[in-house]
Amino acid sequence: MNLSADAISLERTARQYLKAKKILIIDHSAASREGLKSLFFDLGAEENQLISAVKFSEALDAMKKYKPSIIISEFHVGEQSALELSIEMNSYLENRLEKLFMIVTTNASETAVAEAAEGDVDAYVLKPFSKNHLREHILRIIYPKLNPSEYVQLIEQGKKKLELKNWDEAEKCFKKAEPICEIRSSLYYYLGKTNEGRGKLDEAFTCYEKCLKESPLNFRCLNSKLEILEKQESIVRHTEWLK
Repeated sequence: MNLSADAISLERTARQYLKAKKILIIDHSAASREGLKSLFFDLGAEENQLISAVKFSEALDAMKKYKPSIIISEFHVGEQSALELSIEMNSYLENRLEKLFMIVTTNASETAVAEAAEGDVDAYVLKPFSKNHLREHILRIIYPKLNPSEYVQLIEQGKKKLELKNWDEAEKCFKKAEPICEIRSSLYYYLGKTNEGRGKLDEAFTCYEKCLKESPLNFRCLNSKLEILEKQESIVRHTEWLK
């Protein structure tokens, strides 16, 4: 079968991206795990790059041991959510260009939750899916990892400044990204973290509310908003005690 120039470029990029990266597949179905392994083998992955898990505890152990850069997981892993695994992944790979986190699910309503977790979840796909469909999907997810947009580059630069607690430089990056914003809720989240780092809790709270207005199921903003409320309540209690 002849491949188009676009398909050849996507596949070449995928093979380059996958080289030497650890890939963790989490699925209760043996057939699904083998199908995903076969797909990655077709894209040049080696046997020693692939790890599989069924239970949540197995997945966590594999993440701590191998620190996989690519995770393909069911939405529900036992009684836990795969989104909890994305938090663990962020502990060792914060840059979204260096990691790929994808969710597979049989429940269409769960895709809304996965979609709201932008920044932590790169993509989701509904079961059942054909191998060719999933292959094309993965190729198109990987391509921007090595060819990021200006927006993504600015966000990643801002995140690095956040990590260094350089609040002013972080804000400059995020503000520069605003006019070309692709995912506004993500931008508000990081601006919230910038203000929170400065100790400006009210401004941070406003940013998280803006994030949730655009993406009500965004769990990162929900958690951050709740943490702000708890901090503010603690400050009020302390002030009243001093009186």
